[in-house]
Parts: sequence; C-alpha cells; structure tokens
Amino acid sequence: MTKITLTVPPRIDREFKLAAKKAWPNEMFSYLLGTVAGDHVYVDSLYLPENVAENCTHSRTNIQPEWMLDAQEAANEDGLVICGDIHSHPYHYRETRGVIQDRVQSEGDLDCPHKWLVAAVCVVQEMANKHLRASLRFWGPSIPVELKKRKGA
Repeated sequence: MTKITLTVPPRIDREFKLAAKKAWPNEMFSYLLGTVAGDHVYVDSLYLPENVAENCTHSRTNIQPEWMLDAQEAANEDGLVICGDIHSHPYHYRETRGVIQDRVQSEGDLDCPHKWLVAAVCVVQEMANKHLRASLRFWGPSIPVELKKRKGA
C-alpha cells in the first residue's frame, strides 16, 4: 500500500484550532489547499467558506455546494489544489476521553465523498475549568498518511 507523506506548517494547525475554538460549541469546516508532488502532499493554506458559521451546528456541518467551487477558485488563484478538508468536533468536559477517541477513530473509516488525498478532524473539548483544548488528527481516506510538521511558517 502506498503511503502519502503530508507536510503541514504549524500555522495551519494554529489557524484551524483558533477558528474551531472560536466556533465552539458548533463545528467548523475548511478546505485544505496545497500542492501534490508524487506521494507528497504539502498543505499551504486553509479555505474557510464565507458563510461557514451559519451552516455549522453543534453536531454537523451542512456543506454547501458552492463552497467547493469557491475553494477551487481560491486554490487556482494561488496555483494550488484542494487536497482535502478539515472539520471540528466540539465536546463538553462531561464527555469522557474514551468517547472522544471512539468518535474520532470512526472518522477515518468513513468513505470520503470527494476522494481527497488527506482529511483532518479537530477535537475541541471543554475542560472542567471551562478552557478549550484542541487537537488535530490527519489521515488519508484510502491510504496511510505520514505527517511531517514543517518548521516555521
């Protein structure tokens, strides 16, 4: 089985975690824009649809048909491609870590509707002290992904 190497700059992690925390207790969604070179995917930016907040609830994101067209246009302007998507799952501190792990793990088993090269989920959990903690997990819908964090950026 071919393995894809994924490079994601830390600013992408920070940018999406910030957006997901801001949207909490609702979900957040974005497209991953980047370049593909053989078996290597470089994520260069996020495309957050303009009306994403009004289409996200605490349990789902209602993806709008125009979002992908707008993301493709933004990618083309920067010489990039849509290489995946990322979304969040908000949880309250009363939910146990085991429940979160089970739900996140099941995400990787879903059949990606657009057959992206990579996908990601960001778990945003409200802690007992009311602070929010966010963590990201990347995967390949049909092939394994090796994540390499790019320094800087």
